Amino acid sequence: MSRMGIWGAVEGFFRRQKSEDRSAANPDFADLLGMTTPMERAWLWRYGRRQFTGKGAVVDLGCWLGSTTIPLVDGLRGNANFRRLGLPVHVYDSFVWESWMDRVVVGTELAGRFQPGDSFQCEFALRAKAYASELEVHAGDLAAIGWCGGAIEFLLVDAMKSWELARATLRLFYPHLIPGTSVVFHQDFCHYYTYWIHLLQFRLRKWFAFQEDVPSSSSTAFRNTGRIPSELLNREWAKADFSSAEVEEAFAYSLEFVRVENREAVQAAKIMCLADLGFIDLARTELDGARAMGCNQYDMQMVGALPGLGAAAR
Repeated sequence: MSRMGIWGAVEGFFRRQKSEDRSAANPDFADLLGMTTPMERAWLWRYGRRQFTGKGAVVDLGCWLGSTTIPLVDGLRGNANFRRLGLPVHVYDSFVWESWMDRVVVGTELAGRFQPGDSFQCEFALRAKAYASELEVHAGDLAAIGWCGGAIEFLLVDAMKSWELARATLRLFYPHLIPGTSVVFHQDFCHYYTYWIHLLQFRLRKWFAFQEDVPSSSSTAFRNTGRIPSELLNREWAKADFSSAEVEEAFAYSLEFVRVENREAVQAAKIMCLADLGFIDLARTELDGARAMGCNQYDMQMVGALPGLGAAAR
């Protein structure tokens, strides 16, 4: 992920933190350190407590310091289906500190503790120690680690930070989804940088149904409705596979179900997509149209600063 994309994610997270209703968390996990909002944490807790059926495993791709893992597992603890299943929650992360993470921990006990390249797995273990017996931790590159745990009922995806990771996620984890049961929770769906999620979700729309756009967050959940053909999951998806016309269709599809508060971020992702796929004139037209409509939130500001789109490029 580029420096611009990382900083955009960090700034967007802090803006959402300021604007959301913290009282919505049930229970309140607002004190957890991480780049998730209380509304996301509450959603994960409720899913674990009330919706998990025990038909497959629970997988968290990109757990960082545990702000998704902890509420999810806490909710599952009170679910008889999870207790009866007797399987751990599988959590994946590289657990390697990167420089952009410093911004998230400013003013906390972690400020200055880790340098780029350091492992922070010990910190995750410390924060999630109350749930250690219910976790199986996979440290490293998820594409290399893979999956051999059978059917997956709940797949939390906060690791599609590149085309490479997106392809690996589809190839390794999606074949194990349970039609009619499994939920895929995309934590970066409403963020300008990870535009490929929209393109791939559109291509796979026949096998998914929209479930919920989580308020005050960038997360959106989908339910798997059918067995996805293996040739689609194993395909080496690339930028060249998508025309400008399909980009238009894909983002129109996404905009149909996201909340009003998230539409500008999705529109910004469309502009990012057009620019990255080489349709720079179309990206400029979209950006000009968005600005004329008064769109100027952080996602739009970030794409407006992209090479070829900023004022200096005009």
